[in-house]
Amino acid sequence: MTGSLLLLLPISVLMAALIGAAFWWAIFAGQFDESGKAGRSILLDDDSTDAAPARQLRADGHPVMQDRHAPHSGDASAPDAGRDRPGQDSFSD
Repeated sequence: MTGSLLLLLPISVLMAALIGAAFWWAIFAGQFDESGKAGRSILLDDDSTDAAPARQLRADGHPVMQDRHAPHSGDASAPDAGRDRPGQDSFSD
């Protein structure tokens, strides 16, 4: 029991000193400066629609909802390309 204390006690003191030194370095190296900057960056983000793609609108002014999982019309590699999917209406634009 005494042998393990003589081994583990200096190791734990050394680890505590290393952790304290790393924390001390982090404080004075500026690691904790501006800690709220990441949270504010979401609020200050530019949400302009200039870069957004134009939305297609139906005749009644509502946006056209496109099925992201449907194969493209020119995609011949899709297994059900060219066939109507059951349960879905097909609209022509």
